[in-house]
Amino acid sequence: MSRIFKQRATIYGLLLFFATRMVAGQSVSQTQPAQYLIPTISGTGVVNEFNRLSSIHMSGKGITLQTDDTASYLLLRWKGVRANTLGNTPRFRLCLVSGQRTFQYLEVLSADNRPIGTMDLSISASFQLIEWLIPKEKLKTVLDSGLKIRCRGKGNPVTFFIPSADVPPAFYPHLLVPGQVPTKDEFIRQMASRSSLTNYGWQEGCVLDGLAALSANLPPNNACRQALNDHLKLIFEKGQAPEMDGSIEATLCIAQLALNDPRHPEIDKALAFWTKKEDSEGGIIDGSQTAAEGNYTVGWPLAVLANQLNRPDLAEKSITQLRLRRDRLVDAQGAIWLRHYRNGNPQRTYKLWSRGVAWYVLGLAKSLDALPSPPADLITELQRTARFLLPYQTEEGLWRVFADDPQTAPETSGTAGIGAALAIGVRRGWLGADADRAARKALNALYGRLTPDGFLTAVAHSNMKEGGETFQRKTKGTILQFGMGMMAQLVAELDAHDTRTRRLNQLNATKNLVALWDFNEPEGQPRKALGQAAFALTEQNGTLPRLPEGPLSGYSTRFGNKAYLSLPHTETGKLNIHGKKQGVTVLAWVKWTGEQTGFVGGMWNEYQNGGKRQYGLFVSLPYYNGRNQVCGHISRTGKPTPPFPYSIDYSASKQEVPANEWVCVAFTYDGNEIRSYLNGVFEQRAPELINNTKGFAGYPDGLTQSKNPYAYPDGMGNNGSDFTVGAVLLKSGMGNFFKGQIGGLAVFDRALSERELKQLAI
Repeated sequence: MSRIFKQRATIYGLLLFFATRMVAGQSVSQTQPAQYLIPTISGTGVVNEFNRLSSIHMSGKGITLQTDDTASYLLLRWKGVRANTLGNTPRFRLCLVSGQRTFQYLEVLSADNRPIGTMDLSISASFQLIEWLIPKEKLKTVLDSGLKIRCRGKGNPVTFFIPSADVPPAFYPHLLVPGQVPTKDEFIRQMASRSSLTNYGWQEGCVLDGLAALSANLPPNNACRQALNDHLKLIFEKGQAPEMDGSIEATLCIAQLALNDPRHPEIDKALAFWTKKEDSEGGIIDGSQTAAEGNYTVGWPLAVLANQLNRPDLAEKSITQLRLRRDRLVDAQGAIWLRHYRNGNPQRTYKLWSRGVAWYVLGLAKSLDALPSPPADLITELQRTARFLLPYQTEEGLWRVFADDPQTAPETSGTAGIGAALAIGVRRGWLGADADRAARKALNALYGRLTPDGFLTAVAHSNMKEGGETFQRKTKGTILQFGMGMMAQLVAELDAHDTRTRRLNQLNATKNLVALWDFNEPEGQPRKALGQAAFALTEQNGTLPRLPEGPLSGYSTRFGNKAYLSLPHTETGKLNIHGKKQGVTVLAWVKWTGEQTGFVGGMWNEYQNGGKRQYGLFVSLPYYNGRNQVCGHISRTGKPTPPFPYSIDYSASKQEVPANEWVCVAFTYDGNEIRSYLNGVFEQRAPELINNTKGFAGYPDGLTQSKNPYAYPDGMGNNGSDFTVGAVLLKSGMGNFFKGQIGGLAVFDRALSERELKQLAI
């Protein structure tokens, strides 16, 4: 932090309202959200400006107090505040610019120097919110005369955020006015902003993972996605590399960087950094210390990179980290320790420290979830760990700071990480109903520990050597954003499970469902339908990786390597939909790369016997006015449309399919018209000249008609095609390869209504 001027600080007060009523891209309430009352700030503190804080490239201002100096103080005053607006538990807050590795506190006085409270600064971190719950009998003094703040205890000067353009208002000194918005919505709002920023490294990595998890459940360009992009930009896009600071704890952010930009130059630096950290057994560790953090800060990013870069060697390295930590950190009784020291005495420290346990089990679960072929022995370890931990969950639903020590306080960040790991295991089918109940119980308890404006309390303080295990056994917790990031992963996992369950139930309850694939199966296995029959689609021309995201099962199949899925015509059964007035609907959830024509699914063969076209869903058929649009193809004869060289008979949506976003694409045919839908919405296209139709017999000036709906009263033929997903047979061989992910595919033997499609697409 660069000090640029010194003066007696005087900052004009203001009343700040959060007027924006959009949470994660959707309006959540018409009621008033929490508000922050910003005081007039004066006193003798030194005002400083900075443009970088813990590798976060954010400009801002701070005000610094000297410690044990009665001449160094802040004076904060509010005008016209009614006591009854501050709720049953009035809260005053400051947010730290400087981290304090010592045992210090703030002395809270009235303006005339009468002591009225203290605020603990011990072993604190940058971005940490320090909160004083104002006793009711002191509130009149606060509102009438204001607060005087001085720093006490041996240590460094302390700096707090003050109002500036790039700093979120939650970091300003303030009194909290509770709103009427549910605390869960307030929590999402705080996450989806700069209020969730924290120190670069494992702390900010937890937040990035939480934002990514929340974003995956929401429409494109939601507030959580925008916040994720903003956080990544603040870290990685200023031309200065983040500081690795010599520890493997610093590399967790690489996972989300890789998922967003796998070719970013910082990734090569991280890979080189990990290589330097390898011990003789392949463990990526700090010196002689093996820490539980490594499952999460190394194992998980390596598993992500293995997928993103198609690097099996990185998958093996990820597996090595998980196995070595299992072997080094788990004792004979099954307890998990935070640290193991080669030739150390003691060899292990911090037994069942809940945040360390969370790093171990969450890193294990997330890595196994991302690995294309998770090893059986590590799945067994996840199951063993879950069985070991469940009895330590308190009646409230939290795990304690030290899970086996009932004298330590309930702790929220460890609880959130353990709960998220359990929820991942349940989704994958590795853990059962007892784990699901424990995860939901944990989340309910975490909701109970949120402040009225959505910050998570009872997070154990940063584990610095100056505090050690003794301090951790005494801590009652504080507000630290990384705990919110871990909680967000649990929120997202359970919300996604419930949403997927509702969507699957809704699909299964929709009349005339023939087949529904959720793409839950791993690479190398047939993809089986959930409808009237299995309709097992088998991989052709290679294998298709499974990725750990998708709208139905939480998974999807990645296409793009010229492999595809196929079901022989002889096994199509009720998928062989045909007839003069027969209807059909094909809908799918896809994340398309935006490259080339892509066949999603259906019975479509353009070559054998002149063509065996029947019905098919495509993305982007540009030749006849369907570039980057949802296209639904129908054919009666299976052949090209006379007099043209290709089949022209397809609808094309008015909307374009966005690249690299999850969307629902669909078409319907009712025996008369083909209609294309994007995210359940039909938009009509006016009649237009169809490209490449001029000069053909009967069409000297070309064909003019609407592409949506597309009139086609001829019906569907029984033309003998296989059912394929991801490619069709062309004259040159298999082609029109879909590039991207498919996370759900459904076929109905009737034309669904727009209302039905809207409900299914949400």
